[in-house]
Amino acid sequence: IVRVESEAERAVESLAGIPTVLGIDSHGNEITISVENGAQVVSAVALRLSELGMEVQQLTLRTPTLEDVFLQVAGERFQVEGADETSPGE
Repeated sequence: IVRVESEAERAVESLAGIPTVLGIDSHGNEITISVENGAQVVSAVALRLSELGMEVQQLTLRTPTLEDVFLQVAGERFQVEGADETSPGE
């Protein structure tokens, strides 16, 4: 989880270019980066933000909770099931 001073969208676009990044979610100035091995990627994230001249307020490595995993799986299932449905009249 990264909290930047400003320009979170510019950071999101750049961080998405790191090969081991699985997903990125941002809310305001907080960016959550999903990876399989955060300890290996945290330095690449910090380096990328430094190259952009971004001011990092906080950089935290966090292991997903059971709730995080449930919400991800349930969300993916909902998206897949919703994609199979057609609206009336189609």
